[in-house]
Amino acid sequence: MTSRPQNERTRWLPPTLAAATLGVMTLLSTAAHAASTTYQASGCHGATHGDEKYLSRYSNTIQYLPSGSQYPDEVHLVCPIVKTTSGPGIVNDSLSVTVAGYSGWATCTLSEYQTTFNGNSNVVSQFEGDGSGYYYTMSLYGNATNYWGNSTTWTYAELHCTLSQLATLTGYTVNEAGSVQANRRIVSAAACKQTPESDSYSYYLGAPHVPYAVPDPGQPGGFVEAPGGSLGFKMSCPLPAGAGAYTQVGLGPALGNYEMGCKAGGSWSYVHRAQGESEWAFKNLVFKTSVALTCAMKNNPDDGDGKVLSYRTSNSASF
Repeated sequence: MTSRPQNERTRWLPPTLAAATLGVMTLLSTAAHAASTTYQASGCHGATHGDEKYLSRYSNTIQYLPSGSQYPDEVHLVCPIVKTTSGPGIVNDSLSVTVAGYSGWATCTLSEYQTTFNGNSNVVSQFEGDGSGYYYTMSLYGNATNYWGNSTTWTYAELHCTLSQLATLTGYTVNEAGSVQANRRIVSAAACKQTPESDSYSYYLGAPHVPYAVPDPGQPGGFVEAPGGSLGFKMSCPLPAGAGAYTQVGLGPALGNYEMGCKAGGSWSYVHRAQGESEWAFKNLVFKTSVALTCAMKNNPDDGDGKVLSYRTSNSASF
């Protein structure tokens, strides 16, 4: 098994670009100038199916529980974060995260992304920490503000962790600067769950999430991807508590002559990757919503490569 330092370590990784929510979140406090939200670790899930099969959940925790005759030294998981203090004109809405765990070792990274790509990178900043031993906590700090951005570009955050054998996460708390904004929420695709109709998906990890590695400007991150050759791709993305009546979804359409789309209790809406556009061409859709979003490939689920990045809610169709 790969060894890890016995003391907690946190450091900046350089930026490459300048009720229950989701069934796992409990809002603890909404002070005048801060919001604190605690998530149950059981709401995290494997970065791939290969990781997920080794994760065990009990009493709202999540643990890497080796099984079978062959198993990896470590597994990777992704955890959702819902941004609650962002909105038009708000520029001080930074966040920090405290992760708690015990047994073995764990490395976690708070990653912040933009929906649009600079070339083929969308990493804003990352902060990493680790812990080991009987009980440990990790303090992670974001470097982004002005999450709401503009009508087509916004910032979102999610948590990635690597667990050694028998390592357990008990939960994580997100502290946001500013005041909770009514009906405005920003969610990463880490909140989305695979629907029963499909049986293959992947969270893109890539270079930005390799422990102790500087993010690679040529590697994007922070999205759900339907891998090429997959057997299907359909994700259900729940609306967070306090969400508004409209939802905007950030998508990266599939390679080839295929379309990526979503629906919210009604008809499908699709976006198409125009001829000559990059794989990282950003597309977005706006829905009037009352139920969970469902996003999928159109007609050709076997081709894959479609991407869901993030979604946000408001009371107006104009974001």
